[in-house]
Amino acid sequence: MLLSKMSGLGLGAGMGWRGVRCGLLASASVAALLVAGAGSAARANDATVGGVNVPIFPGYNQSPVAIWVPLPAAPTVVNINTDSLSGPYNAIWVTGSIADTTVSVSPGLSVTSTLGWGTAVSATTGNILIDNGGTIDGRLHAIYAPGLTGSTTINSAGVLTSSTQDGIFATTTTGNIIADGKGTGSIAAAYNGVEMNTASLAAGKGLITVQNFTGGITGGVDGISANFGTGGTLGDVLITNNGPIKGTLRNGVETYSFGKTTITDNGDVTGAINGIAANFGFASPGDVLISGNKNITGGATGSGIVAGSGTGNIDILGNGITTGGTGIWAVASLGGNVNVTTDKKVTGTTVDGILAQTNGAGTIKVDVKAGDVTGLRYGIDTINFGTGNTTVNIAAGSTVMGSTDGVATGTVPGSGVATTNNLGIIKNTNDTGAANTNGAFAYFASNGDNVLNNDG
Repeated sequence: MLLSKMSGLGLGAGMGWRGVRCGLLASASVAALLVAGAGSAARANDATVGGVNVPIFPGYNQSPVAIWVPLPAAPTVVNINTDSLSGPYNAIWVTGSIADTTVSVSPGLSVTSTLGWGTAVSATTGNILIDNGGTIDGRLHAIYAPGLTGSTTINSAGVLTSSTQDGIFATTTTGNIIADGKGTGSIAAAYNGVEMNTASLAAGKGLITVQNFTGGITGGVDGISANFGTGGTLGDVLITNNGPIKGTLRNGVETYSFGKTTITDNGDVTGAINGIAANFGFASPGDVLISGNKNITGGATGSGIVAGSGTGNIDILGNGITTGGTGIWAVASLGGNVNVTTDKKVTGTTVDGILAQTNGAGTIKVDVKAGDVTGLRYGIDTINFGTGNTTVNIAAGSTVMGSTDGVATGTVPGSGVATTNNLGIIKNTNDTGAANTNGAFAYFASNGDNVLNNDG
């Protein structure tokens, strides 16, 4: 994905001369010579490498790049604190840093590029810190931050926008990536709102965190995409957001990781396919914990929440209204445990309300504490192909219903036991009480040992 995106950077003739010069301007001393000849470049905004100023081109037409720092070997600091900055290609461009890089944009100011990246910082060994209190806008990524061994931190209490690509695009091999909206930030992008990829194979490295974008995250494809296309890493993924997240074409949130994945939403999450998709189809040893506290909505061909693991456990807490083709779908393909707890309405518009699957020694527990669970096919469908037990609890006041069966449980003969404890109502939606509806079953047990304790 990284290569395909880079192929569209549009660095044609207008940028070619800078590509040639980039290899020459590799030290702070050469950058200082540019300052000496820059004339009117002195401004309250400043950029330094190792404490030595580098030029700032003040006008839109004076340079393809408003601030350009090539191959810095000393710590680089860029402060946009007095005047807004614009460049037709990249407004801020720090390339190939082997030391730490810091970029800050003060509240009320903007960094704008009509053809390139708003702010681009690439590092080989250094860390990257971007602190945005204003607005960063790019035709390509608003923030483009590919790193190797260092870590990247993006604090954006302001606004990030991109008209063709991502709001934030950040990568690393062994470092960590953090994007923090500081309780007010917002992102609106034509591709992904946030895309973060790590490739670490070292435990405890390659951690991805997205949090506190209360102003919302919207992507034309995915709202948040973490490790998509990289095959996952050993690092953990932590997404905690209080604002809305929307993926217009695909998923509100999509993650892949060998580590632990934790997603907590306190704002609505919406995707054209899945609201939240965590490791689905990916046999990860890492645990998945999803707490959905607001409305989580997927499309007719997807799910409100879909989660996958291998040996890792899946815990889904549906504290908000969850809707999709399948409301909640959890699969632990290599024997992990699956636990789904809901206390609000869950609806599967084209398949099941809740579908839970595992094998090996894995167990399944579905606990409907409040609210109704409705599926076009099954209200609740559990399939345990292994030796573990299955438990379905339905609280008083809750109704579980589907047009095939309200509840369907299945186990392997001579293996685990599936027990359904019903204090509410299990219903087949085709059973209207009219004539010729006697074949509509509320509860269906297939194979193995199944027990129904019906006090509802």
